Amino acid sequence: MQERVSKLQVFFMTLTCALIVGNLYYNQPLLGVLSRFFQVSETEASLIPTLTLIGYAFGIFLLVPVGDMINARKLIQASMFISGCLALLLTPSPNLTVFLPISCVLGFANVGQSVLIPFSANLAAPEERGKVVGLVLSGILIGSLSARTMAGIITQYFGWKAVFIFAGSVSILLSIITPLLLPNAT
Repeated sequence: MQERVSKLQVFFMTLTCALIVGNLYYNQPLLGVLSRFFQVSETEASLIPTLTLIGYAFGIFLLVPVGDMINARKLIQASMFISGCLALLLTPSPNLTVFLPISCVLGFANVGQSVLIPFSANLAAPEERGKVVGLVLSGILIGSLSARTMAGIITQYFGWKAVFIFAGSVSILLSIITPLLLPNAT
């Protein structure tokens, strides 16, 4: 039986998951830097990852099921584009009052990786499904672990705003590449 998903597509989905899931975690090692920048306590700054992940939970609950009703690739693409724009929108935030709701909406919109898992399962031939889903899921695990390290390194050399410029740019770039590499499947 012929494979329905190529190795390039599996690699792209895995890499995409690793990069876009980071949008949920890049802010965590930056709390000290952000608390000083916004001149708030670290306790107040700790609301940033809290609200980001609360937004993500609502996104999983409300947006991911939409992937069964509409074109999943378009949902993945829209999720990456919107979350990329929101990541870029974090950089000019003048205070925590602006940063927090943007972070929450970013979490809500950043569900592309959660839609890519069932999308990859639908593309894979039945005998390859477990392997394909495992590989794509490994991207989420790698991304969630490496995002904190990447954010720390980028911040050390380029400042905290560079982290979100990187995250936003990568998400938008991936949203542009997605239609070129992934089929238009529901």
